[in-house]
Amino acid sequence: MKKYPLGAMLKFVSRLSEKNLNDMMTELNITRSQMDLLAYVFVKNKEGIEVNQVDIEKHLNLKNPTVSGLINRLEKKEYIKREASSKGANFKSIVITSNGKELLEDGRKVVENAEKNMFDVLTKEEKKQLEVLLQKIIDN
Repeated sequence: MKKYPLGAMLKFVSRLSEKNLNDMMTELNITRSQMDLLAYVFVKNKEGIEVNQVDIEKHLNLKNPTVSGLINRLEKKEYIKREASSKGANFKSIVITSNGKELLEDGRKVVENAEKNMFDVLTKEEKKQLEVLLQKIIDN
């Protein structure tokens, strides 16, 4: 078995995971990035926190044009809507719709299946160990 640097292996696994998830999301007619945006808006809305485009850009670490495109596509599909903001006329609050909430639930199932498929090669103990090790790297 050929050995690769750990960083390269992590990057490969991340890309593989992203590709598999995007492939599985096509049945819902949505991308992983769109699902991430929906999930963030849902959680913040549920917490009673107003979300605007800048918040999304910071949370997802994406540039303004990318987030604008995501928002426009999700709004066109009626998964989110823009509303007047309490922060003033120059701001629009992003709110998830009931259609968006339904899609989010379907997306959660797709994510669970994708993760199950990817990690089925590991035993329960190996999965737990991997989780612990990755969390240790993240916390550092």
